[in-house]
Amino acid sequence: MSAKLDPELFPEPNLKLFDDFSPLDRKSWEEKILKDLKNPEDPEKALQKLNWKTRDGIILSPFYLSDEKPAGLEKHLPGEFPYLRGIRAQGNVWLTEQTIDFSLHHNESDLDALLEEFYKHELGSIRLLVNDASYVGHAAQFCEKIDLNRVSVNLDLEVHLKDAQPLLKWAATKDANKVLISVDPLARYLRTGAVETSTLETELREDLDATAAYLEKDSRPFLGVSGHLFRYAGANNITQLSLTLSLGSFYISALLDRGLSLASALRATHVRSAVSSSFFPEVAQLRAARYLWSQIASAYANEVSKAGSETGDWKAAAALYQSTETSVFELSALDPYTNLLRSTTQSISAVLGGSQRHTVHPFHLITDREDAFSRRMARNIQNLIRHESYLQQVADPGGGAYYLEKLTDELGSAAFQDFQNLEQAGGFLEGLKSGSIQKNLAEQLSDALKNVSSRRSIYVGVNQYPSLKEDVKEKRYDPYTGHWVNGVQLESDDAKGKAIAPVRFGRATSGFEDLRIHFQSVAASKGFRPQVLLVPAGKLAMQRARAAFSQNFLGCAGFAVEDPGSLGEVSSAAEFLKDRIAKDSSIVALTLCSSDEEYEALADAVLPIASEKGLPVIVAGSPENRDALESKGVIEFIHLKSNVFGTLVELQKRILGSSVGSHQREQ
Repeated sequence: MSAKLDPELFPEPNLKLFDDFSPLDRKSWEEKILKDLKNPEDPEKALQKLNWKTRDGIILSPFYLSDEKPAGLEKHLPGEFPYLRGIRAQGNVWLTEQTIDFSLHHNESDLDALLEEFYKHELGSIRLLVNDASYVGHAAQFCEKIDLNRVSVNLDLEVHLKDAQPLLKWAATKDANKVLISVDPLARYLRTGAVETSTLETELREDLDATAAYLEKDSRPFLGVSGHLFRYAGANNITQLSLTLSLGSFYISALLDRGLSLASALRATHVRSAVSSSFFPEVAQLRAARYLWSQIASAYANEVSKAGSETGDWKAAAALYQSTETSVFELSALDPYTNLLRSTTQSISAVLGGSQRHTVHPFHLITDREDAFSRRMARNIQNLIRHESYLQQVADPGGGAYYLEKLTDELGSAAFQDFQNLEQAGGFLEGLKSGSIQKNLAEQLSDALKNVSSRRSIYVGVNQYPSLKEDVKEKRYDPYTGHWVNGVQLESDDAKGKAIAPVRFGRATSGFEDLRIHFQSVAASKGFRPQVLLVPAGKLAMQRARAAFSQNFLGCAGFAVEDPGSLGEVSSAAEFLKDRIAKDSSIVALTLCSSDEEYEALADAVLPIASEKGLPVIVAGSPENRDALESKGVIEFIHLKSNVFGTLVELQKRILGSSVGSHQREQ
């Protein structure tokens, strides 16, 4: 006898539960929102404030309704062309990947220990990064030790293919599902540029000829488009996607010109992307990439068919294989444990977007490179996502969410327009030769760094909420060059004397790191840590708010900031100040914290005392009478609209006497 289900908990299948709810239009939702906002005087302006403008310039509403979603979504299914919803019909399986960079790991016993560590923790994939021909033999010997029944391999080669033959011969004997070959002939020129254009053209032609010859014998994924490099050069989501598609399209054309079928060319091409902390746009970008790639494949199929050539099963081959990694651009040397939080959100975006293999960089890569602990933490981020969030069990978890679908559609449309513009201008290679790609990326990198400088992009522990007692490490690892940098990093002109300039890479937090390192070196030379004393007086609410703001602002440059608490009225503040300055020689500046209308009286009381001791005076805020205060001797005003980095550089110069440093590179 079967148990009878409770009809309250388990209603009949044909019961239409939503019939009890009337449909809501946008106006109804907005009325409810305005009610929650306490019926503001300007409803339209209040609603506009809820919109979000992404770094790519896309404006998103806080909600979307069914009739506002992109058309045709119901036709898309996971595992089916055009792969908007993923290349797998069921589940959301991905491989946890970690990197062995042979420029860092030379010792055979260390490599053996790493392999055993990866076996022990059931790693999904090892990315073997070979970026110098001198490491090829060593890497080939290591490959022979790998048990492919226990871990897969991603063979990432940034060397001329004629120098990589031992590794390619090893891979040719292995199952393509176990060994992914990732060759990007143009990646090394993105990094280093070229003295002569002819050198690039010759080596590129040789690499593509070798690629075609290899694929004629073994049709498999081979060309890994290095889209992550565009991210590290400052690209926003639209630009990273459009350049990745353009470079991938260049490789498809090159393989077709060498006699491969369209299906073989598509199957040979896969991509690698770097995922930032911009959560929803990153999910949307990965989804849009698959859809746009399928549209590019369709355009090629039409052209190939018109020419009477064989396309093969191009629709199946157009299922774009995507590898991802957390963004090195966002790794910070300051308060490095915050990198774990950034890596977590980035990894969730990657998984929700449909990544097939994902790398989490060690959280203290910039200060300590990596060790067993940081590798374990990197693996466990993905273990938590897989085993406690269960995101591997649902195909395209974000599919059907109108907000995400709308963002995917708009981001994809913008990226495809950029892609078409680049193709009309001659394609990726011509853009690289002319320098237009480098110029565009340099502009976007500058914009990205300006956003950090002005706090439009927040990095906790760096340009907001700094750890004031942190001992900043002066030696930092540059993940783009493989060098260690001592002290403040100076810019170098890597493009000098080159016909094709390299792209310039950057990290969001490096400027603030330089500020802290310089401050630390000055403190060491003085024998004490220079201190800014706050002078909070007048209206309690304003002085406390501005004291907290000042401590946060000035701490980003390394200053020790003393907040004595409320000093009451102006007269009592002056008395306190005389006594405090007489007792402490480490005080190098004062910051007034009060209400706008009280600053003049406070300045009149404090400035003579400060002048007698030679102490610069700063004001927290931007009062209307700032000209009068400047004439009295105030040197700077710090406020919400300040360019934090630029202001701190000037304050270091005026208070410490300098804001520069030196560096040297070590192998």
